[in-house]
Amino acid sequence: MAHFKLYKIAKIYDAKGDLSQRWFAYFYTYDSKLNKLVRKREYVPNSLNAEERYAALAKLVKSINKLLKEGKIINQAPKQKAKKEIVIESLELALERKKNYCTHRGYLSFRNALQHLKGWLKRNAFEKIYTTQFTKSHAIQYLRGTHQKRGWSAKTYNLQLGFIKTLFEDAIERDVIKDNPFARLKSLPMQQSEIILWNDYQKRTLANWVKENDPQLFIVVLLVYHCFIRPQEIVRLTIGDFDLGSDIIYIKGSQAKDRKSKSVTLSTQLIELLTPILRAYPKDYLLISRDLKPGKKQIAITRINT
Repeated sequence: MAHFKLYKIAKIYDAKGDLSQRWFAYFYTYDSKLNKLVRKREYVPNSLNAEERYAALAKLVKSINKLLKEGKIINQAPKQKAKKEIVIESLELALERKKNYCTHRGYLSFRNALQHLKGWLKRNAFEKIYTTQFTKSHAIQYLRGTHQKRGWSAKTYNLQLGFIKTLFEDAIERDVIKDNPFARLKSLPMQQSEIILWNDYQKRTLANWVKENDPQLFIVVLLVYHCFIRPQEIVRLTIGDFDLGSDIIYIKGSQAKDRKSKSVTLSTQLIELLTPILRAYPKDYLLISRDLKPGKKQIAITRINT
């Protein structure tokens, strides 16, 4: 008797590189009710760039194939209506899935936002409600109540709104809910900070003082001022990201806040300051680590005392 295969391994569909289309991993698994192999898909977010989509899909394919070979996703019954999920469990699953697509710092921000919501749900005896029962009214009560209780600034309020809204989007992608309860909530208006303009003399005086008293900080200042690189991107730069032959810094999508890879031209002053440093340390060292010197440990941007 011929051997009937219970699955076909997962493969990548990349729409021939077209970022306007959905990319996914597809595989086949045996359905005992239908008595045949059924095709299934697992998508990656459209917000990722090409490099990040390929990385996420590679990780997804590896995970799916492991489960297939272990027999954990075969002999499935026909697709049923989505099982009701407790809202906390649903959002914790969304958070876990976020690990595949965002930076560690981004993951911690999502986790912090979820902790605030979980605390509110428990204090108000809502921890057992289903995701489908969590309404826009609940969303408003949570944001307004926590805003007042914790004294959030408008910026913090808007960030928390964005993080939780994104986690609920995961439940929509998995067909657990149809509408996002946070989708139509408006951000709070933020007052623009006062901009203080320095004249050329003041800027030269400050630059000379920092260069003489804190040369490592001076390099950070020049990366921000000359290259328009964000502090959170600076603390992720490695020695290997600098190309002295082309006078360029390569910033990977995984390092950048906007998730886009880019290259930035170094100024003459930065080349002079960086050349001895780049030649003295291994390529895998971070340019800015403890005490703002090259090293292996990534520091928080709050360690840059500008």
